[in-house]
Amino acid sequence: MASGEVRIENLKELRKELKKLENARPWLKEMTATNRAIAQDVAGWSRAAASAMGGQQAHFANALFGRATQIQARVEIAGERTPKGKVRANPAFWGRNSQGNWIGASWDVGVSGEGPYAINETIARRYVEIEARFRTLIDRVTGEAFPDAA
Repeated sequence: MASGEVRIENLKELRKELKKLENARPWLKEMTATNRAIAQDVAGWSRAAASAMGGQQAHFANALFGRATQIQARVEIAGERTPKGKVRANPAFWGRNSQGNWIGASWDVGVSGEGPYAINETIARRYVEIEARFRTLIDRVTGEAFPDAA
């Protein structure tokens, strides 16, 4: 996996092909809606994990939000409920690892013990479920968009 993201092979190409269809809008909207639902679920699970951690993570748990586009589902530290902006919440999730090093960007998504506290651990724990939801979306969209391909 690339650092900082989970990649679905050829997703951009699929999206381009869907846009060529006569009535592509429903499938593109479905992709965005599913990505949003996944991002919001992961953000909610991450907030619960952060709350259970106590300390700074619990204090800033409400700063975790799910965002999405047609090709992306992500959890970010943002939102109106972030006390005095995300600048204060970032260190709670992007702090130091057990060796005392800043977490930074040298981590892989979904690998336990790496990446931003609460968020990446949640993704690691729920990775199979998250991946299955993406697979279901792609199977459903391609099946409806290209019914003669099967």
